[in-house]
Amino acid sequence: MPKKNPITIYDLARELGISPSTVSRALHDNPVISAEVRKKVQALAKKLKYRQNTLAASLRMNRTHCIGIIVPRINRHFFATVISGMQDEAQEHGYTILIGQTNERIEREHMQLNAMISSRVDGIMVSPTMYTTNFSTFAQCKAHHIPLLFFDRTPQHGQHHRVVGDDFHGGWLATEHLIQQGYRRIAHFCGKLSASIYQQRLAGYRAALQHYGLSFHKRWVIEHELTAESTPGAIEKLLRLEPLPDAIFIANDTSALHSIKLLQTHGIRIPEDMGIVGYSNDPAGELISPPLSTIDQKGYLLGRTALQTMLDLIKYRDRKRTPSPITITIPVELIVRASSVKQPASSMQSLVS
Repeated sequence: MPKKNPITIYDLARELGISPSTVSRALHDNPVISAEVRKKVQALAKKLKYRQNTLAASLRMNRTHCIGIIVPRINRHFFATVISGMQDEAQEHGYTILIGQTNERIEREHMQLNAMISSRVDGIMVSPTMYTTNFSTFAQCKAHHIPLLFFDRTPQHGQHHRVVGDDFHGGWLATEHLIQQGYRRIAHFCGKLSASIYQQRLAGYRAALQHYGLSFHKRWVIEHELTAESTPGAIEKLLRLEPLPDAIFIANDTSALHSIKLLQTHGIRIPEDMGIVGYSNDPAGELISPPLSTIDQKGYLLGRTALQTMLDLIKYRDRKRTPSPITITIPVELIVRASSVKQPASSMQSLVS
């Protein structure tokens, strides 16, 4: 049997002998329409299982109440918690979110951006790929009057709205902690340095070394994608270094977790022979042996804050106003676990006094 067409306001109007505009106002509880008529319209709508065409209504108002979010990898704990925060904040304000994943591929980033624009989202929030250095493609958001906000990874130059973690301070905290524990030859596994977050974490690492009078060695900085697949190659490079570093600050937990296992297969004890601090506070870090010290990025808070900021940008757009570039920095926190605790607590203070 052919599928029946959905009930429309015109069907309700014919059934009740009133105009479609009256039906529309009654369904929206407009006080211009009498309470009696509103009651009749709403009762019939319920009986006939009428559902408003929200897409058509959104297009008429030039508002979809949907915000597009583009991330590198949905399966990373950090991005999952960010999206959770965004979802909760959006729902409280009557918005939905549309999520696109790039898998760190620039061509997919462009494809997802075009899909968001075609879907007429009210705003777009992006954490770019670690290879994105040319941000000109995002200029089309302005041409379509769509507010654009970058989060976590952001352009280093230009006038953009940003919500970021304090990556410099995170790099400092991780490195300072290892120094305070008595480690002196501290290597760093960084992500691709085309990405702002890895530049900042590296800068924090260098600054902490300098502050405590330790030398920075470029060969101790090993750049890779920080994935499970790229970590074995990074560990091989580390093990060829002379002298061998006695600690590593690793710029994400995915690589840190795999590094612990790989080093243990080479007979290296964690933390006795080598201390490790990761980044992002992945729950798996508490399950590995030894548990992983890490930097908590406050992903859920970052997500809610970014969504709140986007709603403000949408309000500016609706009022035909252009706000000055907004940058909000979310604080980070060092989480100390066994993978980096070399010195007894009583001796820590003497190292920094």
